[in-house]
This record gives sequence, C-alpha cells and structure tokens, in this order.
Amino acid sequence: MRRLSGAREAQTRESQAGFRPGRGCIDHIFTLRQILEHRHSYRRPTVIIFLDLKAAFDSVDREVLWRCLAVKGIPRKYIALIKALYSYSYSQVRAYGELSSELMTTSGVRQGCPLSPFLFNFIIDVLMDLTLGDFSDSGIDLLPGNNLVDLEYADDIVLLGEDADEMQSLLNTLSRNLRMFGMRFAPAKCKMMLQDWTTSTPSLKIGSEVVEHVDRFTYLGSTISQCQRADL
Repeated sequence: MRRLSGAREAQTRESQAGFRPGRGCIDHIFTLRQILEHRHSYRRPTVIIFLDLKAAFDSVDREVLWRCLAVKGIPRKYIALIKALYSYSYSQVRAYGELSSELMTTSGVRQGCPLSPFLFNFIIDVLMDLTLGDFSDSGIDLLPGNNLVDLEYADDIVLLGEDADEMQSLLNTLSRNLRMFGMRFAPAKCKMMLQDWTTSTPSLKIGSEVVEHVDRFTYLGSTISQCQRADL
C-alpha cells in the first residue's frame, strides 16, 4: 500500500482531493467558495454542475481498472498482485434474514477493502484526463493561462464553466467516456447552479434528462449557494 501510494501521489491530478494524505473535503469546499466569491465580485457568469455517479464503486469494469493502473505507471508486478486479489471475488445477498449462496463478481472494486478507494481514484483520474483532453481552454479563469474545469473528491465531480454550450459538450463527452468505463450518472441526483447568469436559464442534459437547476446544493456536507452565500 505504501509503495502504491508513492506512485499515486506522483501522478495524481491536482483537482482530486479524495483519499489523499493531507487533503480532505474542506480543501474543495474552500476552493469552490473562493471561486464563487471572486467571480461574483466581478459579476462573471458561472455555471456549476454537481455530478452523481450511480453505484460507481460497484459498476466499474475491472478490465478498465487494470488498464488505468498501467496508464498511471503502476509496475506490472503490483497490477498482477491486485488482479490475483480480485481473481476469486464473491458477494452474498441477504434477503428475509437469509444469506444467498456466493455469487462471483466481475465488476466493481471490493467492498470494505482499504485498497478500493485508492484504486478508484486511478479510474477517475484517467477518466478525467481522457475527457478533458479536448477541453483545455474550457472552464473558468483562475490566473492568466490557468483554467479550472473540474474538482473531484473520489466520485463526487464538479464541473465549472461560463459557457452553456461548452458545458453541454463537456457533459456529452464525459457521459460517453463514463459508459466506456462501465459506469453512468444518476441524472436525477445531478444538479446545476448558476451565478451572475444574465441570459435565459440553459437546459443542460445528461442523455435525454435535463439537469435540475437549484439555488443551493449540499457539497461534501457543506451548503453552497449562488452569489457568495455559503453556510456550514
């Protein structure tokens, strides 16, 4: 685990704060609040999409996991060890107080295993790298030549932008890539927040479902509101 952690920290995306030493929920809460406050002071229009993945830890394709580990430079001997750990992976279902017989699982990361959140971060990193390759000029300006498009805490993903059409294109690309990884969004739990938006409310979609527009959202346990309002 310690050896894998070294490789993980060396290659992790800066926007990922989940399950990392010295990082936590408060980092992204603070970052998001500061962004909204700063942009509101200049009346810059901002669209924020809060995304929810459906049973993400249970549904990821394991072949995708092995490829993600390789892409991130994990030595083959470690990948082989993790594959061996997953070779005979079973689950049981409790119904009416009785446990079912063992069912072999071929997708998802192991429930309760300390490696699982760690491995899942590799998947999200590769997913976002793949998605954002065509959106290097998207997002919001932080500094000249430095844009921020996304924040992640494990599978909690936030997308930031100032153009609705561009955001829709990003959502389409991310949704398509997510399906390739064996995962999908839960559209009913995904939300959109607008700040200093002067045009009509955009109708952004995930697949055929419109993302609900809200004035406030509970993000990592903290309520985030438009126009600088944020409450613990």
